Amino acid sequence: MNTARKKRPAWRPTIDPGASTPLYIAIANQLAADVASGKLEPYARLPTHRDLAWTLGCTIGTITRAYAEAERRGLVHGEVGRGTYVRPPAIPYAEPVVARSAVNPMGDPRAVLDAASPRLIDLAMNWPAEVGEDELLRRTLLDIAKMKDINSLLEFSGRAGLERHRAAGARLLARRQHLPPRGKNAAATPIDPAHVLVSAGTQHALMVTLAALTAPGDAVLVEDLTYPGVVSLARLMRLRLKPIACDADGPLPGAFEAAARIGDARVFYMIPVQHNPTGRTISEGRRRELARIAETYELPIVEDDVYGFFPQEAPPPIAAFAPEHVIHLAGLSKAGAPGLRIGFLHAPPRLAARLAAAMAAASWTAAPIAAEVATRWIDEGVLDEILKRKRAEARRRFDIAAPVFREAGIAVRVAAEQVLPPTGAALPAATPPRAARAAMRVVADNARLTGAESRRRLAEASANHLAAMKGGPVVAAAPAPAAPASLRDSGWGEPGTVRPATSSREPAPQHAELILPVDCFHAWLKLPEPWRARDFASEAEAQGVRLTPADAFVGSRTDAPSAVRLCLGNARTHAELKRALRIVAQLLVMPLAAAREVV
Repeated sequence: MNTARKKRPAWRPTIDPGASTPLYIAIANQLAADVASGKLEPYARLPTHRDLAWTLGCTIGTITRAYAEAERRGLVHGEVGRGTYVRPPAIPYAEPVVARSAVNPMGDPRAVLDAASPRLIDLAMNWPAEVGEDELLRRTLLDIAKMKDINSLLEFSGRAGLERHRAAGARLLARRQHLPPRGKNAAATPIDPAHVLVSAGTQHALMVTLAALTAPGDAVLVEDLTYPGVVSLARLMRLRLKPIACDADGPLPGAFEAAARIGDARVFYMIPVQHNPTGRTISEGRRRELARIAETYELPIVEDDVYGFFPQEAPPPIAAFAPEHVIHLAGLSKAGAPGLRIGFLHAPPRLAARLAAAMAAASWTAAPIAAEVATRWIDEGVLDEILKRKRAEARRRFDIAAPVFREAGIAVRVAAEQVLPPTGAALPAATPPRAARAAMRVVADNARLTGAESRRRLAEASANHLAAMKGGPVVAAAPAPAAPASLRDSGWGEPGTVRPATSSREPAPQHAELILPVDCFHAWLKLPEPWRARDFASEAEAQGVRLTPADAFVGSRTDAPSAVRLCLGNARTHAELKRALRIVAQLLVMPLAAAREVV
């Protein structure tokens, strides 16, 4: 007999041959039941796809689908080259996302066997919250229907767009650049509308710009973390993205100048206001330095100013300091409504013809009827009203998010020099959190405990830890109890001692921090050790919250930081947002990955 068959794990699902449920669902359901009952304990290794298929007499593809379904429910996790393992039990929720029951006492959505999965709360898509734009659009469309020359919106409008639409875009960009009207006429813009193109959103404007200024194989400079849309365009257009090192105030001038001196880059793409994903806004002093370097090396900057209208006191765009070397992009996808798909591109005169030709080749121009809506919103004050409402809604959502994380012992950075300290129990720096230590002790004693007892102890430790976090001033961390030998050997020091550094070159361990400007709809969450972005996002999604891990914002072969982006505007209600953020915060205060690393 094959010796490999003798050593295969003993778990075998009991399948009803007469059931109408698809086989892969039946296998996943049985796996869930065995995990819930304690028959399958945490970290138990499951049979390989091939072995289980041989045991059940089905195809390997069926087992692959069954394990994928179990992983989607958060029951198992696979490790390439090692196999598939049962996940540890979920932490208890402060507010159950599903009803508690005898078969699901913790209100854990992953323990529901046959019911449909709960709707994911999507904090991955970066849309501002809705603030009544639909009613404002209805009024605008009624006014457009009364136009005497409405036929102008049905004709070809030239590759740059109708003159009145370009003039409205010029006024919008001039207002962003803090430029006064030309002469006594308030409608006379200091930006020449002839150098403004109307695009189908800023993504379209970015594509047109790259098509006009680059060729396959060219290098494009980007910030070390950058907008995923430019990463997708680089892949489509066969461009090389070269990241520029950044600090809390944006791209480092020295790094930009060094890259510009090499001479292989054609443009530098950046988001100076409410940077996506980190939320930072570059100071005016840093903008002037970057503008000077662009002028010195005649390297165009593509300034994506899509968030520029949200902060009421945002510095002038870089285009205001180097108008001959900056292509200024702005649009109404964030400031107005995502479905409007209207953007404006202001090009330096020397590049205007090339950009207009690229616009015509790509799509001729944006839809005139959408551009008419945007023009009326700009000129009639509708856009200002929408922005006013969105700023107020962003502050309301900030007031929901900040307390959730501060109560969990996590600082909230509002600006480069402004940090809101935690109000709950802070996580100790040199020892793992109490709940994580309890989880590790459960793992260390796993050989002596039943599965039910392990889950009971872990849930009890988690509940105690979360209860301790709910109020009170920040206090010094209490001395940790003596760690088991297995944990001392792994590097956690004795009680009261500092964990020794392994190397003078190693960076200090990263601690959790939420970066969230008051008037911003996306936040950047730095994860504590030992979380990694992909693992954290996977665990959060298993518990009903979708996030975006940091590697989505990396445009080259560099390591992504341990961080995730949270988008606060996409949650439908304040209650839904609060529930999602509590789940995320609870993952931070009890890092299950720490327990897995000990094993």
